[in-house]
Amino acid sequence: MQSSIYAEENLFQVADGVTADSLLGRFNGTSLHEHGNIFDSPSDTFVADLVGAYNATHDPDLVESVSWTPAFHTDIDLARRLKRIVPGLVGPRNW
Repeated sequence: MQSSIYAEENLFQVADGVTADSLLGRFNGTSLHEHGNIFDSPSDTFVADLVGAYNATHDPDLVESVSWTPAFHTDIDLARRLKRIVPGLVGPRNW
C-alpha cells in the first residue's frame, strides 16, 4: 500500500506474448524509480522503460521518482550480464 519502489538492473525473462506494461502491478502504490532493467522474450530483448510502458496503458499513472535511494547493498551486476552470471550461482551444489 502506497509503496515507493526502487528497481535497478533487473532482467525480466518472459514468454512471447507478455508485454512490458504487464510486468508491473499497482496496489495503491504511487511511485517507482527504475533504471537499467531489461525485458527479454524469445522474440525481443531491450532496455525497458517499465514505468513508461505501464503509464501508456494504465490509469492512474505511476510517478517516476521516489524520495529515497538504497543505502545498504552489495555490488550491483548489470542486467545485461545476468544471463551469464545467475545460472552458475543457482541449483544444487556439490561441495
